[in-house]
Amino acid sequence: MRRTGAPIGDCLKVARVLPEFETCLTVRRGVKDVFEAFARNDLTFEEFTGTSYLRINRARKLQEAGRLDDKLRWLLPVEVA
Repeated sequence: MRRTGAPIGDCLKVARVLPEFETCLTVRRGVKDVFEAFARNDLTFEEFTGTSYLRINRARKLQEAGRLDDKLRWLLPVEVA
């Protein structure tokens, strides 16, 4: 599938459509906010890189357990809570 439109991270449309808009966000500020949220919630690197926050790790774990195939389709019935 070919992507059309502005590249990710391109804010030219915002500037064109909302010329009066001024953001207070920066990459540095975003990283600082995420770091502080992780620290506030005692989130460890191991937890963040585990199966709860990285979907690819969860998918791999489900494949290893024989629950998903190579196309990420369920192999066994899913229990509904």
